[in-house]
Amino acid sequence: MSAIAEKIKHFFIRFFYGSKLSLLSLQAFFHYKKLMLIPLLAAIGLALVFGAIFGFIFMLHGYMLQSENAKYVIGVPMTILLFFCIAFLKTFFAVVGASMTGQYCQNNQASLTHAIVEGFKKLRLITAWSTLAAVIRISSGKGKDGKSNSLFGFVANMSWSYLSFFIYPVIAYENNTFMDSLKRSANLMKTYFGATSGSIFTFSALYKVSLIVLLGYAYLMRFIFNNLLLVVKHLSFLPDITITYFLIFVFIPCFCIGFWFILEVAFTAQVAVSTILYRYVNNQLTGIFNRATLEDAVKAR
Repeated sequence: MSAIAEKIKHFFIRFFYGSKLSLLSLQAFFHYKKLMLIPLLAAIGLALVFGAIFGFIFMLHGYMLQSENAKYVIGVPMTILLFFCIAFLKTFFAVVGASMTGQYCQNNQASLTHAIVEGFKKLRLITAWSTLAAVIRISSGKGKDGKSNSLFGFVANMSWSYLSFFIYPVIAYENNTFMDSLKRSANLMKTYFGATSGSIFTFSALYKVSLIVLLGYAYLMRFIFNNLLLVVKHLSFLPDITITYFLIFVFIPCFCIGFWFILEVAFTAQVAVSTILYRYVNNQLTGIFNRATLEDAVKAR
């Protein structure tokens, strides 16, 4: 068999087992039902952050229209703050999710309160990791021509996925420094799953499914909003400003929470399975997943 044919064969083998890992993560997520609270809390937090930042920008919109440098004085810092807040909330609740998954594996039950307390104990490390995550996301964005950073972005995102796969259980369960945590995550990946990194990265398929679900969700919310709008308009005793308040304080927040919840389900599922695999390679209890199941899932030969 030629070298090219051999590479193609291994690609499809990795793809198959990557899909199996994705299904494993969904199984873990829906079996450990309290994990569903993680994407909900993360979504609420993200919606509040977006509301606060865009509300602040809205209050200063007059100044921004008058000043030529407003996009640098206000826009750039707000963009950096937004990226950091997103990274911080995702990291914090990922660590909480990893802690809860470990509790489930150990005791078949979990406490959200205990997991959040454990998350706050790791706040310094979470902040450092969030800062790095924000820098990576900003740096891997598109340039002014929309293409200049595409190659760098692809390489950065692939490297990021490789380095960070085990980072959340490592932060949750080990008392390492920031650099030691990063090295520990990379070494775990290299030592135990270096040959199967292609299968790990097919978790992206889960996010693509999320995008399809989001499209249906957007159409559903549009349908609901149009019908609610018709109802409100027929209530003549309500002032016109009521529609605006309803849109700003009810519909948009609900839409944002639902939007982020769908995305965070996929992320939380990935964190759950990374925690299970972390416990697997450290010879710890893995809950509903026996070692034979996990050995099959990471095999790519």
